[in-house]
Amino acid sequence: MQPKPFKDFTGLLESRFALGRLLGLGGFCAVSEAVDRETGKKVAVKLLSPKWEGNQNAVALVCVEADALASITHPSVPSILGASVYRRPYFLVTDFVGLRSLDRSGECIESLHDLLILSLKIADALEATHAAGVIHRDVKPENLLAGKVNGSVEAVVIDYGCSRVRNGRLWDPYHCTSVGTKELMPPEQRDGGQYADERSDIYSFGRTMQELLVKLLRRVPVVMLACVEAIIDRATQKSPEQRFQSMTEMKRAIGESISRLRAN
Repeated sequence: MQPKPFKDFTGLLESRFALGRLLGLGGFCAVSEAVDRETGKKVAVKLLSPKWEGNQNAVALVCVEADALASITHPSVPSILGASVYRRPYFLVTDFVGLRSLDRSGECIESLHDLLILSLKIADALEATHAAGVIHRDVKPENLLAGKVNGSVEAVVIDYGCSRVRNGRLWDPYHCTSVGTKELMPPEQRDGGQYADERSDIYSFGRTMQELLVKLLRRVPVVMLACVEAIIDRATQKSPEQRFQSMTEMKRAIGESISRLRAN
């Protein structure tokens, strides 16, 4: 699947967008709430720090994320509205998402049911990501937005700067091969990244589920832990061949656990 075209906002950062409060700050980029002066729409602007504008690998983060988001169409992945990828300042503009990163919004997960519903929605977004020819390569709580909307748990997958885009237009899909967060990174990704595939995202997602489950241990009936632990255990096997072989397979296992939980 080829990335969809998006608007070229080169040179239009200050004239087109009124930047507001800071939403997130990483090692390379800052994400701010903004208003598109032309449409009046609230958006999110991800801006590469000026100190990294001369670093080719840092610029690649913006280019790759633009390609990735333009390749994926899913309600739990932000839609790209435009970008400036050809000259400084380098930035992306996406739909605004009014949720908080999962490392700061864990309080929205009040039960095992919440955890499984959240996991199902994340798995669905990652399944669409993989179907679009994109490997995220940095699945972790900080890159997952979550919250309750009208009483229901919602989730959004963000930060595709480390991803590999099979049909990317803007950058070599093998850029920065050893990327991701080491604590959640599967062995094959730590060893060079070029071998990372869908099963690498499955490993990192399983480790993320594990972190969330630990926070629930005192509130979850022991009898129900086994089915969730089985999913995590299979997802985080050292050998990719021993894991779920697709996000579709993992999503099915999560759905079956939800059914068993409701039955009890």
